[in-house]
Amino acid sequence: MTQAKKINKSKLTPLKNINIARVYLNAILHYNPNNTEQFILGLKNIITAQGGQAKLAKKMKLSTKKLNKTLAETDPNIFEVLNILKALNLNIYVKSAENCSGQHAKTTAKKAKVTKGKNSNKNQANSRK
Repeated sequence: MTQAKKINKSKLTPLKNINIARVYLNAILHYNPNNTEQFILGLKNIITAQGGQAKLAKKMKLSTKKLNKTLAETDPNIFEVLNILKALNLNIYVKSAENCSGQHAKTTAKKAKVTKGKNSNKNQANSRK
């Protein structure tokens, strides 16, 4: 597992923008899919950029202590994470693995080329007859 690195607060300013925050978390999930620590650190960075844990806890109507405890866990409850994301105006969507990796699209394109090539060869053979 890669060591999660804390970002300097002055560099978090772009994460105030929800679209940049979304891209940031998606990049973390894409490049570190099995690293919960990195994802939670990314979430903390967004929370910090958008006003801090106290502000978010108030918005979520829970104590700062409870929010801090959730963010301190190495394996937090998925529903608590989803609630945090919702409070940040973010969400997680589920896609099939083949769409996420782009492998399905590559395979389909490759099959289309092969099929097209075979059909072209058949047409050429038929036109010679």
